[in-house]
Amino acid sequence: MTQSTSPQRSTSATTKPWPVNHRDYTRSHNLPPVIIGTKTGYTQKVSFKAEVGGEIRVEVYLTLTLRPSDLSVLVDYQVLLFERTSTKTKDLDGKIEGSRRFYKDTDGHIKNTVHNTDEGGDRAALDLRVVNAK
Repeated sequence: MTQSTSPQRSTSATTKPWPVNHRDYTRSHNLPPVIIGTKTGYTQKVSFKAEVGGEIRVEVYLTLTLRPSDLSVLVDYQVLLFERTSTKTKDLDGKIEGSRRFYKDTDGHIKNTVHNTDEGGDRAALDLRVVNAK
């Protein structure tokens, strides 16, 4: 038994480089299929990082778990938004977490936005497409 889940992630962040007006940045990333099953293990972890405008970093963490009883895949996600004067900052300004289940032979999207809850203004939108197929 092997399931293939193809997450395709798009992240975007809107930055306000002071004193310039707002700018929108979009980053799209496609991942190779994540194979989950008896030979690879029922849980796989995937992570991704995007840097925007020299001062924003977005980190995405995914845990994909195959449920052998019905071949559904549970996707747990966490999106972290860091913002300061450098993308190397450890200044965590926003965080979202969630999960969604994808049944056998279905696909769908996880859409969510993490906002800068410390200083405001900045945000990163996650649009994750998941395909649960053999």
